[in-house]
Amino acid sequence: MSTRTAAPRNRNRYARLALLLVVSVFTLSACVVRVVAPPEGAAPAPTPEATDDVNAEEERLRAERDRAERQRIARERAERERARLAREQAERERIAAERERIAAERAERERIAAERAERERQAQARAERRAERERLAAERAERQRIARLRAEQERAEQERLAAEQAERQRLAAEQAERERLAAEQAERERLAREQAERERVGRERAEKERVAREQAERERERLAREAEREKERLAREAQREQERLAREAERERAEKERADRERADKERADKERADKERAGKERADRERAERERAARERADRERADREPPDPERPDRERPRLPVDSLHVVGPTDSPRVDAPRGDSAVARNPDGTRKLDKVPPGHFPKKDECRLWFADTAPGRQPKPVACSTLIGEEKVPEGAFILY
Repeated sequence: MSTRTAAPRNRNRYARLALLLVVSVFTLSACVVRVVAPPEGAAPAPTPEATDDVNAEEERLRAERDRAERQRIARERAERERARLAREQAERERIAAERERIAAERAERERIAAERAERERQAQARAERRAERERLAAERAERQRIARLRAEQERAEQERLAAEQAERQRLAAEQAERERLAAEQAERERLAREQAERERVGRERAEKERVAREQAERERERLAREAEREKERLAREAQREQERLAREAERERAEKERADRERADKERADKERADKERAGKERADRERAERERAARERADRERADREPPDPERPDRERPRLPVDSLHVVGPTDSPRVDAPRGDSAVARNPDGTRKLDKVPPGHFPKKDECRLWFADTAPGRQPKPVACSTLIGEEKVPEGAFILY
C-alpha cells in the first residue's frame, strides 16, 4: 500500500477519535449538571449537614471538573500532538510522493532525452549514409564524366585522323583531276595545233613530270627520313634496353661470383680448419702410437731380459695376421676377428684384450678393400678405404687402430 492511500486513512482515524472525545466531554458535563441541580419541590433552607454534604459534593464535583479539564487538556494536547504527527507524516508522505514524482519526471526526461539522442543518432547515421551515397554517386558521375571525356577524345582523335585521311584523298583526287584536265587540255591543244604545239606540250608535260618526280622524290625522302629517325629511335631504345639488361646481368653475375667466392672461401677455410684438426689429431695419434710402441718395446725387452732363453724357440717373432680379418695393434697385441656392425664402441674381451663393437652401417669398406678404424674418432673423420694389400705389415697400421674388411 502506498503512502498516498495511508495518509487519508490516518486522518479519518484521528477525526473519529476527536469526535468520540468531544461526545464524552459533553456527556460528563450533563451528568455533573444533573447531580448539582436541586430537585423540584425541595426545601429552600438546607441544614448544616446538608451544607457540608453540598460543599463536599461541590468539592468533589470541582475536583472531577478539574480532573476532567486536565484530562480534556491532556486529550487536546495528545490530539494536537497526534494531529501534528499526522501532519508531519502526511508532509513526509507528500515529500516522498513529490520525490517519487520528481524521480518519475526525471526518468521520463531521461527516457525522452535518450529517445531524442537515439533519434539524433539515427538521423546522423541516415545523414552519413545519405552523404556516403551522394559521395558514391558523385564518384560514379565523375568516373562516367571521365569515361565520356575519354570517349570524346578518342572520337575526336578518330575524326581528326579520318579528316586527315579524307584531306589526303581529296588532295590526291584534285591532283589527279588536275592531271586529267591538263592531259585533256594538252590533247585538245595537240589536236588544235601542229607538231610544234605538240612538242611544246611535250616539254611542258616533261617539265610537269619532272616536278612531280621531284615532289615524289622529296616525299619519299621525307618518309625515308622519318622512317630512319623512327628506326634510330627504336634502335636507341633497344640498345638502352640491352645495356640495361647487360648491366643487370653483369650485376647478377658479380653478385653470383661474389657469393661463389664467399662460399669457396668459407669452404676452403672449413677444409683448412678440418685439415689442421685432422693433421693435429693424426700427429697426436702418431705421437701416442710412438709412445705406446716405445713402451711396448721397452716392456718386451724387460720381459725378455727377465725370462730365460728358450732353446726350442731361438727367435720370438710376432705372428703375422691375415689381411681378411679385423685386428687391433696395441699394447696387448691381441687380434679380434669379425666385429659386429652397429655403433662404434670399444669393449674388452674376458681375457682383457680390446675388441670393436657396433660399427655404424654404411662405413664398412667394399669387397677386396680394407679400412683403418679408430675407436676414439667420429665416423665422418675416419680414414678412407684402401686396398687390403697396402695394409700388410704392422708398420703400416698405427697402434690402437682396427682394420675393417
